[in-house]
Amino acid sequence: MNVLMLSLDSSILDKNSISAGRMKNYGSICDELHIIVLGKSGKAEKLADNIFVYSTSEKRMLALITLFFKASKILQKEKDWIITCQDPFETGLIGWLLARKFKVGFEVQLHGDFYSNPYWKKERLLNGFRFYLGKFVLKRANSVRAVSERIKKSIGGFAKGKINKIPIYTEIKSFNYSAGKRKDYLTLLAVGNLVPVKNHKQLIGVFAEIKKELQNAKLIIVGDGPLKKSLQLYSFTALQLEKNIVFAGHRENLADYYNSADILIHPSLYEGWGRALIEAAHFGAPIIMTDVGLAGEVIKNEESGLVVPVNDKEALKNAIIRLAKDKELQKKLAQNAKKAVEEKMCTKEQYLEKIKENWKAILA
Repeated sequence: MNVLMLSLDSSILDKNSISAGRMKNYGSICDELHIIVLGKSGKAEKLADNIFVYSTSEKRMLALITLFFKASKILQKEKDWIITCQDPFETGLIGWLLARKFKVGFEVQLHGDFYSNPYWKKERLLNGFRFYLGKFVLKRANSVRAVSERIKKSIGGFAKGKINKIPIYTEIKSFNYSAGKRKDYLTLLAVGNLVPVKNHKQLIGVFAEIKKELQNAKLIIVGDGPLKKSLQLYSFTALQLEKNIVFAGHRENLADYYNSADILIHPSLYEGWGRALIEAAHFGAPIIMTDVGLAGEVIKNEESGLVVPVNDKEALKNAIIRLAKDKELQKKLAQNAKKAVEEKMCTKEQYLEKIKENWKAILA
């Protein structure tokens, strides 16, 4: 079985990245894995003897054309191929056209929640077009992999192929940590790329308000992205919270941050799954999150976390104050979240077996 993957994840080109490591795992369950990364120029890489990574032009239209012809050249080899695309939009459309041309199996992966909330569609004008393009592609896929039950339900009314729920595997056993919780101040932690969907600006605004009541609180934001400078300007200049908010930047190993956090806050507008939440639960950090991604599936309101409505500033504020003042509730939520993760998350071997079975079914 040979797999052609069309991806938007440029970090795959970095051999030491988490994404590259995940590709190496996929390579262990197929004969050959060829990955074309859309919109990232660079030389071809070989992650292993049977794993090949190619890049395209950074200019969008040229990248799509390059993607199609590079993929066609690979698929011309007389082997048993399937195509898997990491989104149902541009790469999904190219994948469907290639699957038709070469008469091979076609899978679409859904890592984002595009059809159960209004925020993604309104985020960019182009997303209004992508909303319908995605439906067109999903209707024509032989198989759809949804990373959460929320996503699976959102496409059940129009996706024609088999829909498999396979969450993203999160490697946590390898984390090393040494830090413990600070007793001199309350540590609030947020983990995520500094992009609009993560809703950090609202969290910072809420933090400014609760500082009046929780004077010993500190907010640590782990992650990097295009909004970093504007969020720092808002935090340090507009709100004058330079002593209370820390921008820690990108971190590969977050164990110390999770272990020292009194509360993990996840204020996203939408989310496919939520790897940071799985990691935080494993390390015993009580969780407050919006009703996105794995909320209701792994993190359940009042049982293993506090789940608040999306973009509800007042609800988020009240949840933080409530949990910060209730040590028993913190303990209960943390214990239940850790237990839920242990019960619901599969091993790496089980995860890869599910992926392999799904690919074999498409090939058949």
